[in-house]
This record gives sequence, structure tokens and C-alpha cells, in this order.
Amino acid sequence: ALLLVTLSGNLVLLVAWGWTRRDEGAKAFLGVDGNKYRIVAENPFGWSDADWDMPYRYQRVLIPAAVHLVSLGQPEAIPFVMVGLNLAAVVATTVLIGGVLARAGASPWWALVYGFAPGLERSVTLGHLEPMANLLILVTLLAWRVGWRRLLWVLLALLPLVKEVYLLFLAAFLLSE
Repeated sequence: ALLLVTLSGNLVLLVAWGWTRRDEGAKAFLGVDGNKYRIVAENPFGWSDADWDMPYRYQRVLIPAAVHLVSLGQPEAIPFVMVGLNLAAVVATTVLIGGVLARAGASPWWALVYGFAPGLERSVTLGHLEPMANLLILVTLLAWRVGWRRLLWVLLALLPLVKEVYLLFLAAFLLSE
């Protein structure tokens, strides 16, 4: 259904797209980045030279390793687990944002702005890291706000394994201490 929406409701395009990718199976539904992370998820503790930028992808091993564990290492299940975890992360992040808004006295319904953000659907269906990364950042900020120091430092240590730019969060917290 999401792919049909992406193709602007054009059933002919959907059939043509499916026909050209009929031999790829479920892997066809992941984008370029999603397929790179799928390769990492198939072997998160080893190495793959499937493409020139795989060393870069292996720096971001936390979420593919989680996908590997949830899928029990079954390569056929990995694309579905990637999309399922991303969808669960969007729902969890939306609920957490709603809770923060309600606690601040605002309407929790505003959290749906995040949950239905147009670009987020693409990240979910293409297997990108952003939905899970957003959840981890939100939980990190909530741990800081509530004062759960141990959880805060564990999350700050894990964030760079999602994306290296999240080293900035660690640096900011280290400088603030």
C-alpha cells in the first residue's frame, strides 16, 4: 500500500515496478541504503565487501546488529524485520512525544505531526536508520531530563554506533559535565 502511494496511485507503475524486480523478492522493497544495511544485518560481526562503501556502513552497526538478533539471523526475514522495527520505532517515538507534550500541558495529538511526517514513511519502508535513531535520541534526551544518569551514559555510548554524527551528543554532554 505504501509503495502504491509512493507511485502516486498508479497501478500500471506498480505492476511495471514489480515486474522489473520480480527476481529480487523482499529485498526489492528496500532502498539503496536499506539494502546496504541489510547486508550488514546479515553479517554484523563479520565483513562484507559487497560494495565500495561497506566499511562506512559497518561503522553504523548497532541497528543492523539488532535486526540480525530479532530476525534470528535468517536472511529472508531481515527486510521484514527492518521495516517492522522502523515502524515500531515511529509508533514508540510518537507515543513518547505525546507523553512529553501532555506532561507539558499541550495536546498530545500534536505528536501525530511527527508520526505522519512525509519523509518518515520513506525512511520506514526503505530500511533507513533514521526512525530508530530518532527514538534513541529522544530516549537519551528523556533520560537526561529525568536524571537517569546510567541510562544516559549507556545511550550516549551507543549513539555513535547508529550514526557517527551522534558523537556530537556525546561531546556536548561531556562538555556540560
